[in-house]
Amino acid sequence: MTAVLIPAYEPEPILIDYVRELVSMGFPVVVADDGSGAGYCHIFAEVSEFAKVLSFPKNRGKGAVLKSLYKYVYDEMPYVDAVITADSDGQHSSKDVLRISELLKCGEKFVLGVRDIGKNAPIMSQIGNDLSRIVFALSASVWLKDNQTGLRGFSRDQLPWMLEVEGDRFDYELSVLWQAAVLGVPMKQIEIQTIYFNNNSGTHFRKIKDTALLYITLARCNRAAVACRFAVFFSLIILDILPVNISFWRALPLAWFAGKLICLGLRKLGRFKGLPMKGVPREVGYSLLSLAITLGVTAAIKLFWGGAPLCLCWLAGRAVALPLRYFFCKILSQMAFSADKSSESSLPK
Repeated sequence: MTAVLIPAYEPEPILIDYVRELVSMGFPVVVADDGSGAGYCHIFAEVSEFAKVLSFPKNRGKGAVLKSLYKYVYDEMPYVDAVITADSDGQHSSKDVLRISELLKCGEKFVLGVRDIGKNAPIMSQIGNDLSRIVFALSASVWLKDNQTGLRGFSRDQLPWMLEVEGDRFDYELSVLWQAAVLGVPMKQIEIQTIYFNNNSGTHFRKIKDTALLYITLARCNRAAVACRFAVFFSLIILDILPVNISFWRALPLAWFAGKLICLGLRKLGRFKGLPMKGVPREVGYSLLSLAITLGVTAAIKLFWGGAPLCLCWLAGRAVALPLRYFFCKILSQMAFSADKSSESSLPK
């Protein structure tokens, strides 16, 4: 059985009809009142007539509430083998909830309902999603069409590690995706209907503060990778300074290998030290591609400037490799996404 979880903060009355519809479709629904206040008690009172309502006296943030919902399902609903999260503002169609439920029943572990962020979407949504797609793909080596969607489905066995992910607000959902990429969890993407009421006025996403929080979150998630980059850079500076005769064909791979060991070690010493890292082969593959490009760029620079410092050659190589890395990441993900769309054509629409 699949349960639908809805975190709600100062919801519109549409929540009542939305939950009623989901319940009529056979879904057990759990709604969390994230400190909405006395002015919204009547909405949650009506919802509680046909769904479970968890109430929190103070606003805790979407991430904290989602983790409370996951823990409630894991501890109190042993008959539930999958969960779907949906927003309280009516943005997610009940038909799309059903489609994700069918995929989870067919064995999928992690499903994202991706929106078509096109010209009809609010301008801030377009800009925010374009930037976050690029940054996320470069940091996680996984291209997602919509990494800010709230409509997601997970099998029950994904909940334990998701409860350990840091973040209490909108940053939590992004951290979950990044950690799934690191752990090598396959993320299936399906297109869903894009619904915006009153130009998305029901959202509580703070455009400046929460957008900044998302990028700070990605920076925090990538602190091991950043340490790797610094290790490589300073290793090359040292090799340039020391009176050693070593070719760049050896220096660059050695510095790259040392940086990767540092990155892997820091990740394994972190919060997820006990979990497998199935995403490592993919990350190593992209890193080897970057190394090959960097070696090629360095060879070209050395051809015209024999005394070029290795650290500058490495920076030039990174400047070429990053766009190509994003391009290949996007192409491969889009190919998988197109295949998923074809295989999903038999599911309810």
